[in-house]
Amino acid sequence: MGACRVQRGYVLLATLGVMAVLSLMLSSLSYQARVETAIERHVLEASKLRAAARGAVHTVAARLRAHARDPAYSGRADWSTAAGLYRDQALGDSRYTIHNPLFRQGPVDERPALIGPGDAESRLNVNLVTREQLMGLPGFPASLADAIVSRRESLGGEAPALDPENLELIAAPFRRLRDLTAIPGVDEEFLFGPPNRFQTAFGDHLTAASTGRINVNTASREVLQAIGFTEQQADILLSLRRQNKTLESHAQLLETLGLELTEADAHAAWQERLGPVIYRSYTFNLEAEAWKPNAPVQVRIAAAIYTGGERLTLFRWHERTEES
Repeated sequence: MGACRVQRGYVLLATLGVMAVLSLMLSSLSYQARVETAIERHVLEASKLRAAARGAVHTVAARLRAHARDPAYSGRADWSTAAGLYRDQALGDSRYTIHNPLFRQGPVDERPALIGPGDAESRLNVNLVTREQLMGLPGFPASLADAIVSRRESLGGEAPALDPENLELIAAPFRRLRDLTAIPGVDEEFLFGPPNRFQTAFGDHLTAASTGRINVNTASREVLQAIGFTEQQADILLSLRRQNKTLESHAQLLETLGLELTEADAHAAWQERLGPVIYRSYTFNLEAEAWKPNAPVQVRIAAAIYTGGERLTLFRWHERTEES
């Protein structure tokens, strides 16, 4: 009788052991199923948001193309800055916002919009800028201006400027501003300033992809002075923006500054000064952020758009997926 009880005890223990193992296996399978479901949802949502972000970029590109032949670009027109066009917009069941990666700090009435496409022709192109123009930026060290130009020459000289018939970017010595940090003395803080800054940094006036020409309707005070305008002349040009006025020609520019075109033609300095000046922009940068409420991820696409040719061109496309 005792042996029978012992045997039944062993059977009970074995049964409990098997049940425990099965329970662990079921728990593991359940956990694995939940993980796989979460991964599938993550991948599916990322795919949908990637499509939404791409759609957002192409929506902005279409808007830029529609205005590519406007006589002037000021960066203040509703189509280029309106929150109702670029902030928290619906695309299917997703939402998107277009951020301006070329936003710069500075006086409120002088800085560009935080959202919408960023205008690269408001900045000096480091692949084409001269030593004198770099030194025209207030406080820019002469030694670093020399170092940047020397580094560019060692990498192949000046890159061809963008123009309406020829888009050449691959040969550019500096593909992005951060390439300058390979030069001794140029670091992230020199280019972009300290974190949480509220003042402009040198990088706010530079770009690595543009036509190399400067839109006087959008350039900062510092860039205007760098290409040869006096502080007083820069003040006059900035005052026009506050009145939502734009310039469309050299004649208008000179009249605004109190000069006649024939008078400027007689001065080599003015001819040189007007050389890089344009009144509408061709190259734009943007970052599209796409998300969905309660989605585990969001997608960002950084892109540059060139509108100067017969066809609009997208370049410098970079996608990344982030956890929400």
